Amino acid sequence: MSQKLSEIEKTSKFTWGKPIELHKIGPYTLLEYYPWRTSGPSVARVIDYSSTAFHGWFDDEDTNQSWPSLEAGIAGLIGEKWGGRNNGGVGYYFCKMIDAPPYDKVEVAK
Repeated sequence: MSQKLSEIEKTSKFTWGKPIELHKIGPYTLLEYYPWRTSGPSVARVIDYSSTAFHGWFDDEDTNQSWPSLEAGIAGLIGEKWGGRNNGGVGYYFCKMIDAPPYDKVEVAK
């Protein structure tokens, strides 16, 4: 379900959880939010304050995607811009390629 940024800014209501803060960088907007608590395929209408997620818009159009970190969200939005809507998860693979959290982080021995 797509949501307009103006609607969220006006009402502070967001389909995927409780809004915290908007982060705008050029054509990219990420909404940091507390997600709804989930249990399997069902969603409880209880906010999970133990984690945050980032939902994205590109040129004010909802991508209908969320990411577990601000960095992953930026990579995902860049993938949307250059790879299009069905880009095969290029943001995920970029984060994985550079070993950026939270994707399969490998600790390097010192």
